[in-house]
Amino acid sequence: MRFSYDHENDILYIHLRDGPSESVEELEDGIIVERDDRGMVMGIEVWNAKKRGILKQLAEITAGTI
Repeated sequence: MRFSYDHENDILYIHLRDGPSESVEELEDGIIVERDDRGMVMGIEVWNAKKRGILKQLAEITAGTI
């Protein structure tokens, strides 16, 4: 699992697996999931990640404070 963050646009991308994506689905406003041809999740895009508090939660999780 890899993370990347676009500071300018406040978009967090969680990369779960390599390969081409077959479909893209917006689960709710600003939460986008990419799937492969078998329906497995390849990646998740979170818009307004900082506003949603997700960056803070990730920092706490990786620091072991949660």
